[in-house]
Parts: sequence; structure tokens; C-alpha cells
Amino acid sequence: MSDFWEERGKLDGILSVEPCADEADRKKEEKFRRQLLAWTTTLMQREQLLPANHLLDLGCGFGDIAAHLAPHCAKITMVDGSSSMIEQARATMGRTSHPSWTGAQSDLATFDAIDADVDLVYLGAVCMYLTEDEYAGLIARIAASGSRTVTIVQREYVAMNGGWTGTTEKGDYRSYRRAAGTYLELAARAGFTCSLLRYSSDMDIDRALRALGPVGRGLASVIRPIGRVARRGKKEGSSTFVLRRTR
Repeated sequence: MSDFWEERGKLDGILSVEPCADEADRKKEEKFRRQLLAWTTTLMQREQLLPANHLLDLGCGFGDIAAHLAPHCAKITMVDGSSSMIEQARATMGRTSHPSWTGAQSDLATFDAIDADVDLVYLGAVCMYLTEDEYAGLIARIAASGSRTVTIVQREYVAMNGGWTGTTEKGDYRSYRRAAGTYLELAARAGFTCSLLRYSSDMDIDRALRALGPVGRGLASVIRPIGRVARRGKKEGSSTFVLRRTR
């Protein structure tokens, strides 16, 4: 694990993992995380993924996603490559009343301790730090080791509409910008099919529609197509996709 991630994990609470992030970004990041937690839970409920038997949160960071989903999961396993990150994740889960959880440090590029009863895997903006071969290997191990029916909810920052793809390196920080289609193709090789693909603009639209209550539900069929048209001009953004596999 690089020094960048060890040092970032020592920061108190949520802060963007971007190399340029500093304390001035904290309030904005905390607000975004609250919105993301609510949206992710709603998405999982709509996809009928909750309640889950065993959630495997890979690249768990500070543990906020696992803690938020705790009421909906019988068991939770958190994994992160950074010892300082997993320490904070354990503290976060320790503040919940969940009776069955563990937190372990492990490199996701080689992690293979996947219990046979894992039915829900969360990959929260972590695979953009793996090479394509490392990602393909991780997905294949999930497919081979999880329960008969396993679902992955994955969120990544991706290239859109022919936007730039490549590697970003700053010191010992390294990330890979790919199109969502690259992840989906690699996952398909392990037998996963994509049942849902959403972008950050969809999260913004969903939040606005919910704020409007019954009026928002009535406008959804009009507003969402407009959002898809507007998205065509974007070259990068956050995406969330649901991958399913049944052996």
C-alpha cells in the first residue's frame, strides 16, 4: 500500500481521496457523501438487493457505506489495503450496534478470502486504482467464490462520450481513467451481466425529483430523458453499475 493512502487514511473523517484535496474541501465532500449514501441505499432497494445476507465492502475506506447499510445486512466484511483506512472503518462500524462484522487489511489486487455466503459486493470508486488485469482477476475471484447468486454494485469515475482515457500519476498516487464499457466487458468475461448503469447526473435528478414529492414522480418520465440528452456533452463523470451473476 502506497504512502499516499496510508497518510490519507490518517485524516479525521471523510475527505476526498483526490491528491489535490485539502481541508477546504471537507464540508463539500461530507455533503456529497451523505447524498451518495442515501442514493446508493435507494438504488439497492429498487434493485431488490436489500436486505442482504453478507455484504462484502471492498475498498471500504472510512467505513461509512458499510455502517449506513448495516441495518440491511446480516453480516458485513470490510476490506481495505490501507491499515489506517481499515482502522477508521473498524471504529465507524464499532459505533453501530451491528452484531456480525469484520474488518481486514488486504491488497484488492490479490484478495481472495471471499466467503461462500457473500451475496452483495460493493466496490466504491476503488477499481480505478487497479490495472485491467487486476480488476479482471478480482471479478473472477468474486464470481468463483461468492454465493450461487452474487451481485456487485460498483461506482467508478469514468470517461464518457469519447473522453480522455489513461493513467494519472502524482508521486505514488496512480489511477486509471476508463470508459464504463471497459469495466462491463471485463466483468462479462467472468459471467456477470449489467442490469443497471447510472451516472452522477442521474443521482442529481433523482434527488431533485424526490424533493418535489408526488409532483416529482409525475415529472420523472419527462425529466430523466432530458438528463440523458444533456449527458451527451460530458467527457467524464461518476457512474454506478449493477453486475449480476448466477452459477
